[in-house]
Amino acid sequence: MKIISTLLFCLNLMYVDAPPLQVNRAINRTKSPSKNTKKVTRQDTYSITVIIEKLASKKGVIILQLKNEENQVVVSVSEKITGEQFKTTLTDIPAGTYGIRFLHDENENQKMDFNLFGIPKERYGFSNNVVGFMKAPSFEKTLFSLSKDITKKLIAR
Repeated sequence: MKIISTLLFCLNLMYVDAPPLQVNRAINRTKSPSKNTKKVTRQDTYSITVIIEKLASKKGVIILQLKNEENQVVVSVSEKITGEQFKTTLTDIPAGTYGIRFLHDENENQKMDFNLFGIPKERYGFSNNVVGFMKAPSFEKTLFSLSKDITKKLIAR
């Protein structure tokens, strides 16, 4: 019994590092003030094309967040799934360090659903395709540098 209660406790720690995904129906671009007061010009912005593969189904929406190195949401997207994979392009993103997380919300209730043991019922993923053990991976492992237009291929787990 002690093993089961320990396992349940560990599973409930899942996503302790990451605050819950919050959905904005439209693309929400909030530029947070940076420590560096350098003025960002149009030339200093880039695009990130995100492709998500291995979706569980064609049902529901993808809830995706781009977070800056301070772990603050910079862009939040919620879009219907229309095919075998999901593709979106985030534009006008200033050069910097970012992380991505996403949820395949099949039932469109705007939250991750868990089974009785605390294991996610819906697929999710992170940039760099990092996987955590018994919880979400550390935010630092999801970070990548943006200094040109890039494409990120992510796998739904």
